Amino acid sequence: MTVRRSFTFYYVLAFASLPLLSVLVPKVMSFAPVLLGLIGTAYLLRAGADKARFSKSYLVIACGIGALACLSALWADSPGDTLEKGAITALLVLSGAFPLFVAASLDTRELKESAWLIPALLFAAAGLAALELALDLPFYRLIRGIEEGERIKTAVINRGAVNIVLSLFCSLAVLHSLHRSGLQTSGFRLLSAILILCVATMLLLSQAQTAQLIFVLGLLVYAFYPAGRLPKAIPLVFGGAACVLILSAPWLALWMYAHLAEGAQGFFWLKDGYAASRMEIWDFTSRYALEKPLTGHGLDATRHVESFEHAHRFHREDGVLHPHNFAIQLWVDFGLMGVLPACAALYALFSKAGALLGAGGRAAMATLITTLAVAAISYGLWQGHWIGVMIYLLSLCVLASRMADLLHSDGQK
Repeated sequence: MTVRRSFTFYYVLAFASLPLLSVLVPKVMSFAPVLLGLIGTAYLLRAGADKARFSKSYLVIACGIGALACLSALWADSPGDTLEKGAITALLVLSGAFPLFVAASLDTRELKESAWLIPALLFAAAGLAALELALDLPFYRLIRGIEEGERIKTAVINRGAVNIVLSLFCSLAVLHSLHRSGLQTSGFRLLSAILILCVATMLLLSQAQTAQLIFVLGLLVYAFYPAGRLPKAIPLVFGGAACVLILSAPWLALWMYAHLAEGAQGFFWLKDGYAASRMEIWDFTSRYALEKPLTGHGLDATRHVESFEHAHRFHREDGVLHPHNFAIQLWVDFGLMGVLPACAALYALFSKAGALLGAGGRAAMATLITTLAVAAISYGLWQGHWIGVMIYLLSLCVLASRMADLLHSDGQK
């Protein structure tokens, strides 16, 4: 049992360290969650873990994504590049089954003893990011050999800041679980406040508008979403609303560019966040998507378009690597062929999150909504870093919900 307990401790230690590492090396999220999951899966299976803990629903969704990504090469403008990218994407998404298996298989009692590492290391991550921003990025310069006088934009910390905020709500849920299992109320409130204030300090020093937005949004959901006290249909209404937005995304983007872009350019916070530029990108990529609304143009299609037809009002470049919106990217890449299954998968996710109770349920819903918000305004859907982050967050939600389930079962005894 000592060996098993040591494994649980060191796995949680390594897993919880990833947001900290991503402050200085954001690309670590492209491979580290999957690599840790692979190592953990090999160990647990050798120790006799139940193979039934592999998530069948995740494997079905991952296989569907991989198949569609590869098949889209049949109608893509650059079939060779699309097939190569599709194979890599399929492998990465399927590999997400490993960290999810480990999160579901770790011994619950031993997890309870190690779970404090999750909020502790997130506090360290936020503290490191705040120090980097306040002191002109000393560790970032050291790692990359950049001289002190050379100017660096603080935006290099943005991806790490987003990862920290997205991990915050499950960390708060873990603290709540520790409170329920013995941590005094005053200590729980103090530690939660310190963690939130540390993240807020990091955001005040940063230029990460996306992270600032989801910090406020996520805390509102975490604080006020009454997990387990709503009719079962209410979370499904959230899922249905998200599906409606995805289905209407191209037409909504056209309307937003026509009516909101000019005003966004005049508002300093939105201007600094490139809101008008995003709206112009959404406009011309939506028009491109609607040229082939049934099948789309193939995986990562915008990367292969040298010049889009647009007015260059706010987005000066001729092309764009990705639409900075997951819904529009689904339309561009796969059309309705990909949008409809994506809506079904998202609806199932809202159903699953809505079924969770207490702090675990609030954390899951806050993490899901903020992850969708980031995907809707920032990253490309098929970026390796972003796929890794989403896999990490799914695994983190499983760990947080298991902690909450343990306390619920303890309370029944």
